Amino acid sequence: HPSMLYTLSARLLREGNGLEAAKWMYAGQLRYRFMIAALGEEAGEEHTLFSALTESVGRSVNEYIAGDPDEWIAAMEWALDWDARHHNLLTSKVEFASELAEVRSGLEGLITQVDANRQQIRETREASGLPNR
Repeated sequence: HPSMLYTLSARLLREGNGLEAAKWMYAGQLRYRFMIAALGEEAGEEHTLFSALTESVGRSVNEYIAGDPDEWIAAMEWALDWDARHHNLLTSKVEFASELAEVRSGLEGLITQVDANRQQIRETREASGLPNR
Protein backbone atom coordinates (compact mmCIF):
# COMPACT_ATOMS: atom_id res chain seq x y z
CA HIS A 1 0.00 0.00 0.00
CA PRO A 2 1.35 3.47 -0.84
CA SER A 3 1.00 4.56 2.78
CA MET A 4 3.87 2.21 3.63
CA LEU A 5 6.14 4.20 1.31
CA TYR A 6 5.28 7.32 3.32
CA THR A 7 6.10 5.43 6.52
CA LEU A 8 9.48 4.45 5.05
CA SER A 9 10.04 8.04 3.97
CA ALA A 10 9.33 9.40 7.45
CA ARG A 11 11.78 6.92 9.00
CA LEU A 12 14.49 7.79 6.49
CA LEU A 13 14.05 11.51 7.14
CA ARG A 14 14.28 10.97 10.92
CA GLU A 15 17.50 9.03 10.34
CA GLY A 16 18.99 11.93 8.36
CA ASN A 17 18.61 10.39 4.90
CA GLY A 18 16.68 13.24 3.29
CA LEU A 19 17.31 12.37 -0.35
CA GLU A 20 16.24 8.75 0.16
CA ALA A 21 13.22 9.97 2.11
CA ALA A 22 12.23 12.19 -0.81
CA LYS A 23 12.62 9.38 -3.33
CA TRP A 24 10.27 7.10 -1.40
CA MET A 25 7.83 9.88 -0.56
CA TYR A 26 7.47 10.76 -4.25
CA ALA A 27 7.12 7.06 -5.14
CA GLY A 28 4.38 6.83 -2.52
CA GLN A 29 2.74 10.01 -3.73
CA LEU A 30 2.76 8.76 -7.32
CA ARG A 31 1.26 5.40 -6.37
CA TYR A 32 -1.28 6.99 -4.02
CA ARG A 33 -2.46 9.57 -6.55
CA PHE A 34 -2.78 6.79 -9.13
CA MET A 35 -4.78 4.57 -6.78
CA ILE A 36 -7.13 7.44 -5.89
CA ALA A 37 -7.60 8.33 -9.56
CA ALA A 38 -8.44 4.71 -10.38
CA LEU A 39 -10.87 4.42 -7.45
CA GLY A 40 -12.69 7.57 -8.49
CA GLU A 41 -15.69 8.28 -6.27
CA GLU A 42 -14.91 5.22 -4.15
CA ALA A 43 -11.63 6.73 -2.92
CA GLY A 44 -13.19 8.37 0.18
CA GLU A 45 -11.09 7.07 3.09
CA GLU A 46 -8.00 6.64 0.92
CA HIS A 47 -8.21 10.29 -0.08
CA THR A 48 -8.43 11.30 3.59
CA LEU A 49 -5.40 9.20 4.54
CA PHE A 50 -3.43 10.49 1.55
CA SER A 51 -4.15 14.08 2.57
CA ALA A 52 -3.03 13.39 6.14
CA LEU A 53 0.20 11.73 4.99
CA THR A 54 0.90 14.55 2.56
CA GLU A 55 0.54 17.05 5.38
CA SER A 56 2.46 15.13 8.04
CA VAL A 57 5.23 13.43 6.05
CA GLY A 58 5.17 15.28 2.74
CA ARG A 59 5.54 18.72 4.27
CA SER A 60 8.72 17.79 6.18
CA VAL A 61 10.25 15.92 3.26
CA ASN A 62 9.48 18.73 0.81
CA GLU A 63 10.90 21.31 3.20
CA TYR A 64 14.15 19.35 3.23
CA ILE A 65 14.41 18.37 -0.45
CA ALA A 66 13.52 21.82 -1.84
CA GLY A 67 16.78 23.07 -0.33
CA ASP A 68 18.57 21.58 -3.34
CA PRO A 69 16.64 21.73 -6.63
CA ASP A 70 19.03 19.23 -8.27
CA GLU A 71 18.29 16.67 -5.56
CA TRP A 72 14.58 17.52 -5.69
CA ILE A 73 14.46 16.83 -9.42
CA ALA A 74 16.56 13.68 -9.00
CA ALA A 75 14.18 12.35 -6.34
CA MET A 76 11.12 12.90 -8.53
CA GLU A 77 12.82 11.35 -11.57
CA TRP A 78 13.84 8.37 -9.44
CA ALA A 79 10.23 7.89 -8.33
CA LEU A 80 9.01 7.95 -11.93
CA ASP A 81 11.68 5.44 -12.96
CA TRP A 82 11.00 3.19 -9.97
CA ASP A 83 7.29 3.18 -10.67
CA ALA A 84 7.84 2.34 -14.34
CA ARG A 85 10.12 -0.60 -13.46
CA HIS A 86 7.92 -2.16 -10.76
CA HIS A 87 4.53 -3.83 -10.93
CA ASN A 88 1.72 -2.22 -9.03
CA LEU A 89 -0.04 -4.94 -7.06
CA LEU A 90 -2.95 -2.71 -5.96
CA THR A 91 -3.86 -0.82 -9.12
CA SER A 92 -3.63 -2.20 -12.65
CA LYS A 93 -1.37 -0.12 -14.85
CA VAL A 94 -3.11 -1.64 -17.89
CA GLU A 95 -6.73 -1.22 -16.83
CA PHE A 96 -6.14 2.33 -15.60
CA ALA A 97 -3.50 3.40 -18.13
CA SER A 98 -5.01 6.84 -18.74
CA GLU A 99 -5.17 7.62 -15.01
CA LEU A 100 -1.56 6.52 -14.63
CA ALA A 101 -0.46 8.68 -17.55
CA GLU A 102 -2.23 11.69 -16.04
CA VAL A 103 -0.65 11.21 -12.61
CA ARG A 104 2.82 10.68 -14.09
CA SER A 105 2.32 13.80 -16.22
CA GLY A 106 1.59 15.81 -13.08
CA LEU A 107 4.89 14.79 -11.50
CA GLU A 108 6.74 15.44 -14.76
CA GLY A 109 5.17 18.90 -14.75
CA LEU A 110 6.45 19.54 -11.24
CA ILE A 111 9.94 18.55 -12.36
CA THR A 112 9.71 21.09 -15.19
CA GLN A 113 8.41 23.75 -12.79
CA VAL A 114 11.22 23.19 -10.27
CA ASP A 115 13.83 23.25 -13.03
CA ALA A 116 12.48 26.51 -14.45
CA ASN A 117 12.26 28.25 -11.07
CA ARG A 118 15.49 27.25 -9.32
CA GLN A 119 16.54 30.78 -8.40
CA GLN A 120 13.07 31.80 -7.25
CA ILE A 121 12.89 28.67 -5.05
CA ARG A 122 16.22 29.55 -3.45
CA GLU A 123 15.20 33.18 -2.88
CA THR A 124 11.83 32.21 -1.40
CA ARG A 125 13.49 29.74 0.96
CA GLU A 126 16.07 32.29 2.04
CA ALA A 127 13.36 34.88 2.71
CA SER A 128 11.50 32.30 4.80
CA GLY A 129 14.60 31.43 6.83
CA LEU A 130 14.96 27.98 5.29
CA PRO A 131 18.39 26.66 4.33
CA ASN A 132 19.57 26.13 0.77
CA ARG A 133 22.07 23.38 0.14
